Amino acid sequence: MSEGKIIEIYNQGLTQVMSVIRELTNEIKSLNSQVETLSKDNKALSNRVKSLESQVNKNSNNSSKPPSSDGFKKKTKSLRVKTDKNPGGQEGHEGKTLELNDNPDEIIIHTVDKCDICGTSLQDVKSERNIIRQVVDIPEIEVKVVEHRAEIKKCPKCRRKNTGKFPEGITNTVQYGER
Repeated sequence: MSEGKIIEIYNQGLTQVMSVIRELTNEIKSLNSQVETLSKDNKALSNRVKSLESQVNKNSNNSSKPPSSDGFKKKTKSLRVKTDKNPGGQEGHEGKTLELNDNPDEIIIHTVDKCDICGTSLQDVKSERNIIRQVVDIPEIEVKVVEHRAEIKKCPKCRRKNTGKFPEGITNTVQYGER
């Protein structure tokens, strides 16, 4: 390939790159303009929200508004009857707590590989005992997809195509079940 041809190809590529740069520069200017407009709108809306919130938060206790302008908000009052007992479980009440399950579904052993103080390896040292903690949890619900296939068979005698029947209620290609 001649040197002139190489320069021509280079100039064409350079022209294309310059064109893309011009387009991107114009797009950046447009986006900057949009950002500036949105920023101004956001500031105006923020000021409006502050103004409205200050109006809503005023009542007869914290402004010169009359009590009749407070509306029909009811003050909540506890329905608990005051007694001379301390809160919580009472003396003599037999407590209930979760008990360890003798047959857990899964056991995870958290090993100790080295000494916390000196760093000596403990991989070959036998465990003296284990501290047991159990977590009782509800298993995740999984989606079960059942595919139904209706066979199509051709009768060897009369050549008619026969199709298997789907169970009642299965009418669409994909549908939800009863649950």
